[in-house]
Amino acid sequence: MPSGNVVTLACRGMFDDLAIWFAATDEISKYKLEAILPAILQSYPDYVTFTTPDPVNLPVPSPTYLAIHATCAKVAHFSGATQYIHKLKLEERLALDPEGAEMMKRGLEQLKASVCEAAAQRELESARR
Repeated sequence: MPSGNVVTLACRGMFDDLAIWFAATDEISKYKLEAILPAILQSYPDYVTFTTPDPVNLPVPSPTYLAIHATCAKVAHFSGATQYIHKLKLEERLALDPEGAEMMKRGLEQLKASVCEAAAQRELESARR
């Protein structure tokens, strides 16, 4: 199981994507790790306790901000917005990646071909009637 620092680093992308969040507990700086899909958390601990050797210069995360993030993640998940966010991020990656433009072009060509094929099929069916 990863250590605390590794957990926060490994989870950063999922945290940013609103796939995971930290739910407050009764203990200060201790949070239950929750996710949109429980399987995401299989290799992570159930609870995370944030600590710091220097609270002034390196404070633990704000409980208020973590609570806001948790609420946003839940709302985004239950409203279906996370699917849209993931779609936008994928499109952005494809557009910025030099190979992504080619992949996007091939995908659009395949889409065009399937739309044309479906239209031709409808015309054939109409002509047979």
